[in-house]
Amino acid sequence: MKILTLIDRNNMKLVFQLLIITLIVSCSNTGKVKDISNDENDIRFEDFSTNPDYQLSHIQFPLQYYSLYILDNEELSLISKSNWRFIDFSKDDQAQSKEVDAFNVLLEKQTPNMIYKREGIDNGMYIEYHFMLKNSDWTLVKILDKSS
Repeated sequence: MKILTLIDRNNMKLVFQLLIITLIVSCSNTGKVKDISNDENDIRFEDFSTNPDYQLSHIQFPLQYYSLYILDNEELSLISKSNWRFIDFSKDDQAQSKEVDAFNVLLEKQTPNMIYKREGIDNGMYIEYHFMLKNSDWTLVKILDKSS
């Protein structure tokens, strides 16, 4: 495992370019993601999906961003609050019906954790967003990108 504690500008640009490309390609339909809840706690995912300030306040920084490469080699990048770029999840509920770059959204909930997954349909996309319950609210603590 190769761990990067500080990321130079070129590597950070590459990470964000890949994220932005993935999001642009995967979010071309309209619609809203509904609130996701478990028995005791709600994640106001619509706010997280559409409100940059809310999203920023519900992320644990520095955010761990893991990329898996050839032969399952992991690379860890730490994203600081100042380098974070808003991710729009608001159209994910219609992503499976897209003709190109379709994906399914899956949730795995086991309090105090939740994993929000984007699994591509015949396109190699696979991204996990790991949330943890903190102070009775969900907080994004890690992104794991296994896309090929």
